[in-house]
Amino acid sequence: MPRGGGTVNQYSESEAGGLTLSDWVYTETSDKITLTEYTGNAVNVVIPSEFAEAPGKSVEIDTSNYRALYSLFDNLKKEDPSGDPKYYNELVSLKIGTTDKKVAVTHRDMYRLLSPSPYESDRYFFTKLVEADLSGLDTSSGFGDRLDISEGFVSCYRLEKVDFSGWNWDDSRWESLFLNCWNLKTVVGMEKMTADERYSDNNFLSTEFQNCYNLNIFDLSGYANGYAFNHYPYSAFMLENAKIPVPTIIITTCQGLMHFDQADSIFGRTPYYAKVVYHSNDGAFADGSTNNEKLLYQSDHFIYSTMAEAKQDFTFTGTEIVKDAPSAVINKEGFVFRGWYLDEACTMPLTETDMIDFMTVEDGTLQLYAGYKEVMPEEPETPEEKPTEPEEKPSEPEEKPTEPQEKPNTPNEEEKEESSIEEIKKEENETVNTGDEVSKGMYYVLLGGSMIVFAAMSRKKRSSEQ
Repeated sequence: MPRGGGTVNQYSESEAGGLTLSDWVYTETSDKITLTEYTGNAVNVVIPSEFAEAPGKSVEIDTSNYRALYSLFDNLKKEDPSGDPKYYNELVSLKIGTTDKKVAVTHRDMYRLLSPSPYESDRYFFTKLVEADLSGLDTSSGFGDRLDISEGFVSCYRLEKVDFSGWNWDDSRWESLFLNCWNLKTVVGMEKMTADERYSDNNFLSTEFQNCYNLNIFDLSGYANGYAFNHYPYSAFMLENAKIPVPTIIITTCQGLMHFDQADSIFGRTPYYAKVVYHSNDGAFADGSTNNEKLLYQSDHFIYSTMAEAKQDFTFTGTEIVKDAPSAVINKEGFVFRGWYLDEACTMPLTETDMIDFMTVEDGTLQLYAGYKEVMPEEPETPEEKPTEPEEKPSEPEEKPTEPQEKPNTPNEEEKEESSIEEIKKEENETVNTGDEVSKGMYYVLLGGSMIVFAAMSRKKRSSEQ
């Protein structure tokens, strides 16, 4: 890693230029490297605090003769005959030095820092620039006692973040600094930006943040002594083409800024508010809609004296946020509502004790998403108690029934034979007496035959017994 270097954004070291002396036109002394022009082709440029080829030597940028920073990157200027503007610069990101070891400038007057004059015939803008980390630029040194970065980023349409942390703002001028920076979201070190009342004619706000549609919070607490709005005071924060008024807070004690303390004093902006958008998340509310908005609070003024004062107005607990939420009427077939979440995937639940600072969410609007639990079919209930076994089993009888001492007499074979003959005769007599059509002759024939057969059987049986 080159000393004092580093890269910007997501770009790797191999994708960054300016890290070696071969990327620059420069002069060299016994203790210093002075850069005058970038000659590389990489569009993500890092100016290190110290070059590996010149260890121990400090680094400075030649900003004399109103060169500012834009003059370093003339080789990245391109022409687009059909475009507006006709010329543009391909620089995407710029990082200068580190906060521990800074890069100096030869002159504090850096008028149009990264924005060449719009009045030149071949005017061009840094319309590709996304991020400028200038925290490692030493603005306390150099010839002249005024820091002038007026019109520094004019029409940098894609610019999202600028870092001024660590700057010396003594006797500064920054008129129209971010004019037409449509996508600007973050200005680190804004709270330290000052103006010296000794030069009141040069320290007024005019179009500093005009058409910065994505900036909501302006911490100008360091601007306490500035003489603001010598002319066109309404234009410093105005938004010319805002379709929806942008919620805005200005932190300052500057009396000149009090012109903006009325709710309708800034065109295209409205005093800050705390709003919640409830998303049914594939469900539906009672009226069939999928989104539901609720305004928790809206201020009636733009100006707050301190950041703490503003945060007190715009910080709410989870309980306060969902107090009147439409959760009770959310419908999603096969599911039941289980709570509100801070993400659509429902991995971050909003709890009752959570503290939400609406100054930290986009446009003062918190997005909440309904979370659900699938309803499972009910299973038959299992009885809590099973039938119990009887404590005492039935007892066995103490005495079993006894066999009779004498068995009943069994008739002998002769008695059986006589009894059988008597029964046959009886049956035969009953048959005759009924008046059957059988003749008496036939009766006697049958009777005789039966007797003969019976006698034969009896003799056979006796013989076998003997």
